[in-house]
Amino acid sequence: MTMNQPAVPANSARRAFTNGVLTTIAGLLAFNVYTQSSRSGGVTGEAFAQGSVGVVGEAQPSDDAKGLVSAADQRKSMINELRELNARLERMESVMERGLNVKVTSMPAESRRAAQQEPAADAKD
Repeated sequence: MTMNQPAVPANSARRAFTNGVLTTIAGLLAFNVYTQSSRSGGVTGEAFAQGSVGVVGEAQPSDDAKGLVSAADQRKSMINELRELNARLERMESVMERGLNVKVTSMPAESRRAAQQEPAADAKD
């Protein structure tokens, strides 16, 4: 063998390794498909049945029965929540516009010392 020619054993070993890795990946993918299909009731489970077309006049199960929520219902719910939130905010604004009477019943010790020192500093000016 010369230096320019690749060694046959190394090339076949590399090819065997690649084939082994690809076979392992294919086996794992097949196992994944099998477990997913066994959980959902087979290959023709719910995921495939969702795209099916019903017969005219036949009653279709409601979204709640299937566990699905329509986007329109979600938006209606969000709009109602926003309206309630807006009403609460308007009530708070009206209270703030009328004014609040606040009576301080106790203050922390540090705040009392700062409040006592401020009038003394103002008197010196």
